[in-house]
Amino acid sequence: MRTRRRTNARYTRDALERAIALHDRDGLTWPEIAALLGYRQNSLESTVSRFRRGLWAPALNRLAELDAAMERLILAEGVVTVPAIARSFGLKPCTAQRRLARRGLDREMREDLAASSHDLRRAA
Repeated sequence: MRTRRRTNARYTRDALERAIALHDRDGLTWPEIAALLGYRQNSLESTVSRFRRGLWAPALNRLAELDAAMERLILAEGVVTVPAIARSFGLKPCTAQRRLARRGLDREMREDLAASSHDLRRAA
């Protein structure tokens, strides 16, 4: 059976999860999976690898949205403790701390943001 190969393939989360399931659960090889799904083998393997590590572009967009939401929580609610922020988003405290640090929001910055937003709300 010959399948038509896709060019400039667009991967969906479902296709990647299906490829992973076929490989891990059913024991198919990457060439077999690529032929079955209509992708090129090297493209499929590299995309699955990035997907598993959280480096797939839609996953990165989701992380950027999470970071922005954490910043909005600090501004709107005045929440400054890492455990409280982590609970709000269902994250481990160490993960929330790392995400906040990458965004440049260490404890002092979070306290300053929360205080300034509190002052602005009181003045309004």
